Amino acid sequence: MFKYFYYLFTGSLIILLTSCNTDTVNRKSNNKTNETIYKYNTPVYYNQDTPESVLKNYFIAIMYNDVEKLKEVIVPHPNYEILLIKHTQPIDTMQERAVFHKHLSEMTTRTLNLGDSLKLPNGKILDIGSSHVNGNSQMLLPSTPATGVSPLPIRIINLNGQWKVDAAPFIAARLTAQASRQELSEDK
Repeated sequence: MFKYFYYLFTGSLIILLTSCNTDTVNRKSNNKTNETIYKYNTPVYYNQDTPESVLKNYFIAIMYNDVEKLKEVIVPHPNYEILLIKHTQPIDTMQERAVFHKHLSEMTTRTLNLGDSLKLPNGKILDIGSSHVNGNSQMLLPSTPATGVSPLPIRIINLNGQWKVDAAPFIAARLTAQASRQELSEDK
């Protein structure tokens, strides 16, 4: 049975086909299984003490359309609401949410270092410099066994002692996509 897993990396949610027959998923932390079984009708968040956990909370907030949590985990932006699920296809079933949480629990991140280079989907090379990585900024490259490595890094910024996702590139991509859809509908 195929279900949709929504995976955010390109500014819009990518629908990936995955299979899952579980109703519950155990979270793993440091290769140890946490015995807590999560109920998928309400969000359960990670501690926000690391850039990686803030990134996971970002995905959960989008999945559950949690406005307050989204505002808490991103760098403030006037158009943040475009990230919410109501602007895309929602995931409604418990099984689809179980698949989401399974993949999220398997997600690993590679922290890019000063001097690293990354080939972007458009073929350009991104050289990681001090504007990308410093004491207040990290670039993470998430991956899961089901989806592979993200084609784009995600910037996490420390604002006043709290890590936040720089969602500006995702917001810009969504706004561009929205404008393109409106333009196409006006041309018809």
